[in-house]
Amino acid sequence: MGLLKELTIIIPVSNKKTFLVRNMNFWSQYEATLFVLDGGKCKIDDSIISKVGDNIRYYYLPNSLNDQLLTIGKLITTKYVILLDEEDFFLPSGLEACINEIENSDIGSCSGRSLVCSKKNNSVKAYFPESPNICFDGYYLTDESAISRLKTHTYMYSYLCSTLNSVIKKEFFLNNIDSFKYAPPLVQRSSHFAFEMLSSFQSKSKVINSLTLIKSNDMSNIFEDYALQESIKIPLQYWLIDNFFTEERNSFIFNLVKNLKKINPHANLVLLEKEVKIALSLYCQSAVKYLNKPDISRYMYLLTKYSTKIRYLKYLYRPNIDKFLLKIKYLINKNLSMKTKEMPSIELGNGSDCIKDLCLKYNVKLNFEEIKLIENLILD
Repeated sequence: MGLLKELTIIIPVSNKKTFLVRNMNFWSQYEATLFVLDGGKCKIDDSIISKVGDNIRYYYLPNSLNDQLLTIGKLITTKYVILLDEEDFFLPSGLEACINEIENSDIGSCSGRSLVCSKKNNSVKAYFPESPNICFDGYYLTDESAISRLKTHTYMYSYLCSTLNSVIKKEFFLNNIDSFKYAPPLVQRSSHFAFEMLSSFQSKSKVINSLTLIKSNDMSNIFEDYALQESIKIPLQYWLIDNFFTEERNSFIFNLVKNLKKINPHANLVLLEKEVKIALSLYCQSAVKYLNKPDISRYMYLLTKYSTKIRYLKYLYRPNIDKFLLKIKYLINKNLSMKTKEMPSIELGNGSDCIKDLCLKYNVKLNFEEIKLIENLILD
């Protein structure tokens, strides 16, 4: 039996399902179980579902992601679980490498390297989202202390070990589900952040130098409404330090600490809260080092472009949105004047052969046949 037989991949989708079918067809060739959680207004046509493999499980659950995961949690029968966005691809060989790492060590979750890909002029371009020559020898969480792992994880801003796209043991994943309920919806990556803190608290983890994830960079060009919603969300590091969000932030910390206490009933509640606040502070200190002017300038542009529309979007519940916009602009300008760390130049690979050369150059393991297959699916 192959290692993928022990893995369940979960793809949550809403109303936009542009890339879902190609992922369903792709995983029909492999042994992993694929759960599709459809929370959209309309379910996928039965004629499409009938053509995919028996390992593809489609669930029409038009409710929140938290409720969806609670519903299907008891249906997961594999040892490991991983989450995937419908427009992205996992490499089966990379996932197998992660599972193998967990099976042969005392870690509870494992992730690999990722490439960001986009389709342009009938070719696929790719680059590493982080510095390609990062030494990954130090990217592991092996502290025996759960609190130490939690704090160390938040400080590893450039690449996280317990990321949402890690292969994780099922029991740890099920303990993380509530993070999608109390994470503030208007804050970028808030649910990811809570999920990752819970993961690091529960188990050791590491990053391996195998290509595991192909992230699509085309989504913002296709899902205009989604791109708008994501673009105007509050950057996590601003939300964590600004007094404007104190009440909401305290609620987040309270629920996160309660979740941690549920995981470890013997933990001291007061100490947990103290250490969580330290961890959040460490994250902010680390995040400032990685601020770069292009990202900040883009956010300023988006605020200006969408500031009129923001007032009418029903999911933005703050009545004093003008004050909020001014505050965010102030913080951005303040950070622009700070000495920031220069991020390395992005290196592109054009087409599967160049992607192969790019990975070989930085000693990132990959399965070339899988890359070719994914490239054809992206160009199709």
